[in-house]
Amino acid sequence: TAIANGTAKTVVNGIPTHISYTINPDDAADLVYGTTTASTNNLSVPTSGVNDAKVVTFTLRHLLSRLQVSFQNLIPGTEYTYSISDVKVTTWDKGVYEIAAQGTKWTQDGTGTTPLSYNSLASLANNAGAVSAGAQLVIPGSSVELSFKYVLSLNGTEIYQKPISKEITTALLEGYSYNVNVQLKAGNQIDFSVSETDGLA
Repeated sequence: TAIANGTAKTVVNGIPTHISYTINPDDAADLVYGTTTASTNNLSVPTSGVNDAKVVTFTLRHLLSRLQVSFQNLIPGTEYTYSISDVKVTTWDKGVYEIAAQGTKWTQDGTGTTPLSYNSLASLANNAGAVSAGAQLVIPGSSVELSFKYVLSLNGTEIYQKPISKEITTALLEGYSYNVNVQLKAGNQIDFSVSETDGLA
């Protein structure tokens, strides 16, 4: 058994049954769990000149979800631009993963949360398409809240600004990547959608 970036919380007969994970908001590392699937004896290892070596193969699983946030300016014309700042996703700061559980495997460890910061975007134009503010790793199943501030400008002059907070209710699964697309429209209308993208593997 191997665990990367997590800690065995409960161990039975030398095998972990639960894994603890704490998010580092400055550098969230992927949580990977591996189990042995086979071992082979008497393999030649020419690079080291050692024979009769034992090789252990692991099956690895990504236990977190990757959450990207993108913004899109859908106001017609090029004279309206957006600046996006203070982009954060607030999520559980600690979780416990139950390896053998059926269905829900993640539970919150305590009641704490932590904000994960994303990049700011300046002068987001109508013809730019969806522009990514970056991605962060989060604990699947955790409550996720997206917050940001936007400033709308007309020909370079600020005309409106507002802080926004939105709960993301999509169920995030372990080993999957998701994109939260924020569409900024005329009349200060904002639409949110979540789509699954490539996996973490």
